[in-house]
Amino acid sequence: MLIRDNELKKRRVHTSDGRAIGVVESLEIDTESLRITAVIARLESEVAKQLGAKKSMLGLGHAELRVAIDRVSGIGDAVVLRASFADLQGPDEQD
Repeated sequence: MLIRDNELKKRRVHTSDGRAIGVVESLEIDTESLRITAVIARLESEVAKQLGAKKSMLGLGHAELRVAIDRVSGIGDAVVLRASFADLQGPDEQD
């Protein structure tokens, strides 16, 4: 299945245990290998608080979570992560 980036943006992002944590904001691409390396999720406010995520740009805007592409288990109506919500709360789980 092929999908365009504009179709992927704003899709819900769910943890492996089914918790909605936000929406796809953007993709990170390695310009040398031309491969997607991460999904950047814009976190819901309550989720950002629980994860201790900081807002970008001088405290303005939304908090984001970088999820390495190998931590994504599937893409359909939503992007599903391999990590549970508890896993995201642990150290070094954002890369």
